[in-house]
Amino acid sequence: MAIVVRLAGDDDIPVVARLRRMWCEENEGRSIDDTEFEDGFAAWWREERATRTFFVSELDGRAIG
Repeated sequence: MAIVVRLAGDDDIPVVARLRRMWCEENEGRSIDDTEFEDGFAAWWREERATRTFFVSELDGRAIG
Protein backbone atom coordinates (compact mmCIF):
# COMPACT_ATOMS: atom_id res chain seq x y z
CA MET A 1 0.00 0.00 0.00
CA ALA A 2 1.60 3.27 -1.15
CA ILE A 3 0.31 6.73 -0.27
CA VAL A 4 1.53 9.63 -2.38
CA VAL A 5 0.75 13.32 -1.88
CA ARG A 6 1.64 15.51 -4.82
CA LEU A 7 0.99 18.93 -6.26
CA ALA A 8 -2.08 18.98 -8.44
CA GLY A 9 -1.99 20.50 -11.88
CA ASP A 10 -4.55 21.49 -14.47
CA ASP A 11 -4.71 17.87 -15.68
CA ASP A 12 -6.09 16.97 -12.23
CA ILE A 13 -9.12 19.28 -12.42
CA PRO A 14 -11.60 16.45 -13.15
CA VAL A 15 -10.20 14.34 -10.31
CA VAL A 16 -10.24 17.16 -7.79
CA ALA A 17 -13.73 18.21 -8.92
CA ARG A 18 -14.96 14.64 -8.37
CA LEU A 19 -13.39 14.56 -4.91
CA ARG A 20 -14.88 17.94 -4.07
CA ARG A 21 -18.33 16.80 -5.19
CA MET A 22 -17.99 13.68 -3.03
CA TRP A 23 -17.01 15.84 -0.03
CA CYS A 24 -19.96 18.20 -0.61
CA GLU A 25 -22.39 15.28 -0.90
CA GLU A 26 -21.05 13.69 2.27
CA ASN A 27 -21.27 17.03 4.06
CA GLU A 28 -24.85 17.59 2.85
CA GLY A 29 -25.88 14.00 3.50
CA ARG A 30 -27.41 13.73 0.04
CA SER A 31 -26.61 13.64 -3.63
CA ILE A 32 -26.04 17.02 -5.27
CA ASP A 33 -28.12 17.47 -8.41
CA ASP A 34 -25.96 20.04 -10.19
CA THR A 35 -25.07 19.28 -13.80
CA GLU A 36 -22.73 22.30 -13.89
CA PHE A 37 -20.77 21.43 -10.73
CA GLU A 38 -17.63 20.27 -12.54
CA ASP A 39 -17.62 23.22 -14.95
CA GLY A 40 -18.11 25.63 -12.06
CA PHE A 41 -15.30 23.98 -10.13
CA ALA A 42 -12.99 24.18 -13.15
CA ALA A 43 -13.74 27.91 -13.52
CA TRP A 44 -13.09 28.45 -9.80
CA TRP A 45 -9.82 26.49 -10.06
CA ARG A 46 -8.59 28.63 -12.93
CA GLU A 47 -9.46 31.84 -11.06
CA GLU A 48 -7.79 30.70 -7.83
CA ARG A 49 -4.75 28.72 -8.97
CA ALA A 50 -2.44 31.75 -8.87
CA THR A 51 -3.12 32.26 -5.16
CA ARG A 52 -3.62 28.67 -3.96
CA THR A 53 -1.70 25.43 -3.87
CA PHE A 54 -3.64 22.27 -4.67
CA PHE A 55 -2.62 18.74 -3.73
CA VAL A 56 -3.86 15.28 -4.61
CA SER A 57 -3.48 12.34 -2.25
CA GLU A 58 -3.30 8.94 -3.90
CA LEU A 59 -3.45 5.44 -2.50
CA ASP A 60 -1.93 2.89 -4.84
CA GLY A 61 -2.38 5.32 -7.75
CA ARG A 62 -6.05 6.11 -6.98
CA ALA A 63 -7.01 9.65 -5.91
CA ILE A 64 -8.48 9.64 -2.41
CA GLY A 65 -8.10 13.24 -1.31
